[in-house]
Amino acid sequence: MTKRRKRTKPKRKATTTRASPQARQWVAALSALGNESWEEAVAILQQFLQGVHDPVEQVPIYHNMATCYLEQGLYKEAQATWTQLEEVQGEHADGWFGRAITYGCSGQLDKAIAAFEQFQYLAPKRARQLEVDRLIANLQQEQRGEIVPGSFLYEHLNLQLEDNFDLGDYDMVEHKARQMIAIDNGRPEPHFFLGLALLRQKRAEEAVPAFLQANKLEPDYVPTLHNIGYCYFQLNQPDEALGWLDRVLQQDETYLAAWHIKGQIYEKLGNREKAIALWQQALSIKPDYEPVQYALFEAGVGAEPKEPPSDLTRQLQQMGPIVKARMRQPQVYRNGDVRLTFDPEVGFVLEDEGNIHNGTIYAGSPFRLARMRPVDIRHFIGFLKLMVRQVNNVNCRDMAILAYYPDESSFS
Repeated sequence: MTKRRKRTKPKRKATTTRASPQARQWVAALSALGNESWEEAVAILQQFLQGVHDPVEQVPIYHNMATCYLEQGLYKEAQATWTQLEEVQGEHADGWFGRAITYGCSGQLDKAIAAFEQFQYLAPKRARQLEVDRLIANLQQEQRGEIVPGSFLYEHLNLQLEDNFDLGDYDMVEHKARQMIAIDNGRPEPHFFLGLALLRQKRAEEAVPAFLQANKLEPDYVPTLHNIGYCYFQLNQPDEALGWLDRVLQQDETYLAAWHIKGQIYEKLGNREKAIALWQQALSIKPDYEPVQYALFEAGVGAEPKEPPSDLTRQLQQMGPIVKARMRQPQVYRNGDVRLTFDPEVGFVLEDEGNIHNGTIYAGSPFRLARMRPVDIRHFIGFLKLMVRQVNNVNCRDMAILAYYPDESSFS
């Protein structure tokens, strides 16, 4: 007598997907946009356009091409592309908004105002969200000579600086800050951002004049004073650095970074007791200030800092076992202290045994696995940059991407 074999469901293997050449080309274009490689993006989009004959699919291509020309300062080419877009999709609010921005940046103020008014007529709700009335008022001020010529372009660039800086694109911050200074040399912000960009590029000597100019235009702004002191610290000029850091603390004695750097300066000068006293002064203001805690620990006069578990850490520790329990076919990878447990039908749990405060859990829905060639990493990063800049309180999506480097001990 033979037993009847129990039928089992076939195991589902995680599959990888291979993008079509057309999809890869589109991703390359979006990546170039994200990296602000405008000429490269235009070349890819023009090539891509040759194989697209559906007007609906042509719309985003023309839109992105016009944006590339705008950001390069090729305003005639941008306007010609907006015209091509209108021929494809007819009169549309997005096209008029793009035209208005292009006219404003190129100094054609009458046309910019008219284009914004047409946009208001076609999309009144969006016009309120985008504060088009304020943009028109600014253009009218520029027309009357009440503000510096080129102010519209100045503000257009200014809106981009913080995103570029947060994404680590310091060369772009430098370029745009210099453009803004050329338009209006009398405002402190572009000088300050120029200094930050140069400092982050390890060009402290060049950063000093930019910060000094920012301080001249806005005296005693504490972050500027601190950055000047920090530059001189980097340039190994302790007397200059201490003078500026003292000015910081005269303005704000709770500015902890200044206490920290002053301590570092005295430590380098061999005055260990003075350094320790300064760091202890900082901790009297904020006992859990980690940079100073570590400085004292390394000096042998303090305990190793231990971060208390946050609410998020507790949630991670509670949710991890729950998500793992839902996985029918969990797969586990380890890189040093870091462990990844995942099931494509459920999600993943990323844990760091060396740092309990560091972890990620995703259990929203099934997800896909994909392999990436090294040559595609730049495209991937540019694409993510574009997405980060596009997400806001009006247009947002939940997304989780986990990058695993099999030859390195890191997940990110």
